[in-house]
Amino acid sequence: KAKSNSSKKMADKSNGAEDDLGLASEAPAWHCMDKATAIKQLGLASDHQSTGLSDAQAAERLAKYGPNRMTEEKKKTIWQKIWDQVANVLVAILVIVALVS
Repeated sequence: KAKSNSSKKMADKSNGAEDDLGLASEAPAWHCMDKATAIKQLGLASDHQSTGLSDAQAAERLAKYGPNRMTEEKKKTIWQKIWDQVANVLVAILVIVALVS
């Protein structure tokens, strides 16, 4: 499976597939780029660091990419935590033996 997934990814890259941001996959990874290259890839002005995004650009990016929020896991209730601790065969055997004796 690993080979088929990696071959598919390579095929996607060679076909000019787009990544999650809608940018071409042939570009190097973001952490490998220098500032100037990253700014150019994002289509920003060269003076972006001093001027920032305009309100229109910010609204456009918000509509395109959504809000910049961390995903939160659903929190477990106390009953779910207890169930996770006792829901196994050994505990069931111990409970049955305790009831029988």
